[in-house]
Amino acid sequence: MRTVEERLLALERSNRRLRATSLAGVTLAVLAAFAGMVRGRAPDELAGRSLALTDASGKVRAKLAPTEHGGFALTVADATGRARAMLGVDPDGSPRFGLAGAEGQAMAELAAQGSDAPRLALRNGEGFDFFEVSLQVDGSSRMQLSDGQGRPRATLSTEPDGSPELVLQLRDGKMYRVPTVN
Repeated sequence: MRTVEERLLALERSNRRLRATSLAGVTLAVLAAFAGMVRGRAPDELAGRSLALTDASGKVRAKLAPTEHGGFALTVADATGRARAMLGVDPDGSPRFGLAGAEGQAMAELAAQGSDAPRLALRNGEGFDFFEVSLQVDGSSRMQLSDGQGRPRATLSTEPDGSPELVLQLRDGKMYRVPTVN
């Protein structure tokens, strides 16, 4: 069985490939759409509030537009019109990448608070985080494993000074801090 670190590295590689492929595909689709619309000389700039790309049946499959919370995002939908991937920027400038399941539930999110605090969260079909790894603004870091209901069960963290901590939480609520040697 592969270790958590090996699985995390494989997941990160897969996410990078998916991001690059999605971005390249949408970019090519946008360029092809504009090339088909514009005859002769292309405009120097195209401006608008949003851009929607449709499939052969007229369903919107990709949309580049402001979000309802003041950010901006590229959203890619499946054939049913359900959003499945999102690449965006929050109102504060923080980047965000998300993947959704067939029912629209969030399955994975890679986000950053500003430029100092990246976070990767994986969710189950019920929408509960079961794995999270993050770097905090204060320089501390954390990896957390949770059960199917999103309750933390194992948390490995480091403080800003580098001191480690491992906390295990049992189903009965008892918490065990594993002593560390500095």
